[in-house]
Amino acid sequence: MVRIFLVVSGLIFFSGAAGAGTERERWFSFSFDNDIFAGTDGGYTNGLYLSWYDLPDGGHHSARNVPWYYRLQTALTGADSSGESVLTHNIGQTMITPADIQQVPPDPEDIPYSGVLFWQGSVLFGRGEVTDFSTLFLGVLGPASLAEQSQKLVHRATGSDQPQGWGYQLHNEPLIAIRYGRFWQNLHFDGNVEYDVVTGAQAGFGNFLSSVETGAYFRVGSKLDTSYSLLALSSGREINPTAHSGGWFAYVGGSVQYVLNSVFSDGNTFRDSPSVALDRRVNSATIGVALSSKYWGGSFSFTNQGGVGSGSNGRQKYGSVTVVRRLQ
Repeated sequence: MVRIFLVVSGLIFFSGAAGAGTERERWFSFSFDNDIFAGTDGGYTNGLYLSWYDLPDGGHHSARNVPWYYRLQTALTGADSSGESVLTHNIGQTMITPADIQQVPPDPEDIPYSGVLFWQGSVLFGRGEVTDFSTLFLGVLGPASLAEQSQKLVHRATGSDQPQGWGYQLHNEPLIAIRYGRFWQNLHFDGNVEYDVVTGAQAGFGNFLSSVETGAYFRVGSKLDTSYSLLALSSGREINPTAHSGGWFAYVGGSVQYVLNSVFSDGNTFRDSPSVALDRRVNSATIGVALSSKYWGGSFSFTNQGGVGSGSNGRQKYGSVTVVRRLQ
């Protein structure tokens, strides 16, 4: 299975407990995920992200002046002038293939070929040590996602085997999902070297994915207040955890997710298609480090996540490298 994200994000960056009138900052980042860091070839094998962050003058957005496609997320998070708000745009592409991409027809006991082209819009609303977030996911499944063309292009560029089974991929279908959650910064010790424990819970519903999840992360570093909220978006791959403005941190943590339905294992919602038994409980463990200067930053993490189907445990191991540049 290969999963590729080509993401262009416009993100208004949340700076923890910073209040109205905070100095404006604008950041650009590039992230690369690949299972080459895990020495495997299967599961989530590749990802690319482009994003930029902007902390606006005034530090918040009211429900009245956000675009219509953020109204639902703003209502769920309760975002108002009492805290800091973040708006995110993500456009992405996801690819899933069975373990043996040379087999035709594909193994009916393995996850089917599938591709998703999507937009995600997220709102984070922070009030000191508490951050609420909500994400709206809109996408298309099937040949319209252009996943076959993208994967073959990448494999030609890297000299990898060409996948042979895309003729058996899932059919075209519109996808939608909404996700809401809350993260807390706990046990924060503020000294020369800080540490904290970040915990969170979230739930989502839709024909793309329906699940509930809880997670916890231990971090050590500096300026932890300004970066803990990004952990809320890491499980959905909206953005990788990064430090900024001269901060740094190392972290270790994990999550437990119970999946009610997933298009990658269940197949098409409205017509017959290949499918496999769903692995309902997905455990994930992550370790990483992030650091930044005034204008540059970077991070590296390694994640071991359960598979999509019940027979694919251990097939989602990958590393992620992120480079961050301050533009303003």
